[in-house]
Amino acid sequence: MGTAARLLVIVQRGRLAPATKLMYGSDVHSLPEPIALSAKWGRAVPTEALDWLIARDGRSRDDARDIARRILADNARALYRL
Repeated sequence: MGTAARLLVIVQRGRLAPATKLMYGSDVHSLPEPIALSAKWGRAVPTEALDWLIARDGRSRDDARDIARRILADNARALYRL
């Protein structure tokens, strides 16, 4: 799946579900290189999606940061009670 397709999926999911119900996940394990690449993409694609929402949907930068923090960390912490 290309970057544009991943971006579209994230934007669509963000419109269908609140940020409190979205969570980043990866099936990558064992080797450090794929883990690092997955982490890089895991930050880059939501950044592009949130930039798109700021530009076209009128979201503020603070709102976008809050959404990213929830998707990338806070929701997992809450779910797993970390």
